[in-house]
Amino acid sequence: MRKKLKFKKLLNEYRSLKFELEFVEDVLGEYNLEFEKTYRRYCAANNINLGQLEKDNKNRIEKKFPNLVRREEPVEIEEDQQIDNKQSKHKSIYRQLAKKLHPDSLPEGDERYDEYKKAFQLATQAHNDGAWGDLFDLVEHYDIDFRDYGTICNSLVEDIDRITLEINNHKKTFSWALYECEQTEDCEEMVIKNFLMTVFRYRV
Repeated sequence: MRKKLKFKKLLNEYRSLKFELEFVEDVLGEYNLEFEKTYRRYCAANNINLGQLEKDNKNRIEKKFPNLVRREEPVEIEEDQQIDNKQSKHKSIYRQLAKKLHPDSLPEGDERYDEYKKAFQLATQAHNDGAWGDLFDLVEHYDIDFRDYGTICNSLVEDIDRITLEINNHKKTFSWALYECEQTEDCEEMVIKNFLMTVFRYRV
């Protein structure tokens, strides 16, 4: 009973963090472009030769700030890394869920067909990606019985740590700092100055 309660606590923590990650990523989806517009506008207004700065610091930027470099080709994942991502520690749990949710198992015309089809696809994707929190969320929702709560809790902790790290890394970006300025001019200027100093070693 204690392990089951721990599982529910961890799953709720995972759900909360997943929601926060989605929110942060939505914000950055808007503010990455907004930040680029803002710092380029600032440089133009202050007669800062951004093109020359980028040229002079090209090698340093590529080495220390690879995310600022636009890539023409997608980054390839090593084959063994792909295999590791798809290796399942919880195959039996996935099989139970897939068996219950497979839409073809429903009678023709069953109103649950669309729901089960979507849930089945989500479960398969979670299993293939090793996104255990997403898989366990579905398992708990559809009342699949667990046996080894210890292993499951360990996997949830790993997912919680991974998402926490993603959130923290996103919140260290200049785009997030700009978002937190809430359109306050002095704050935005400070963020841009910090960006120019950090990336280009240019002091305004």
